[in-house]
Amino acid sequence: MEDVYPVILNRYERLYLREIGKARIAYFPGDIDRTFWQIMSADHGKIIRNTIMWALNEEPIVTVKGQGVIDVTAWRQENQ
Repeated sequence: MEDVYPVILNRYERLYLREIGKARIAYFPGDIDRTFWQIMSADHGKIIRNTIMWALNEEPIVTVKGQGVIDVTAWRQENQ
C-alpha cells in the first residue's frame, strides 16, 4: 500500500520505563503531550493515560467512560 506521507523514522518515538525501589519513572524523549493536544489523537491519549496509570501503581479513585476528551477533577477530603 502506498503511503500518502513519507515514513520518517524518528529516534525519539520511544517510551522509557524504569522502576527503582518503590519509584516508577516514565520518560518520553519527544513531545507527545503537545502532539496530543494539537491533533487530539486517541492513540496518543491512550499512551499518556496508560503511562500515568503505570507510574501511579494504584487503583484510580474515579473511573469515567465516554467518547471524546473528558476533563474530570476528583479529590478527597478528610472524613468525606
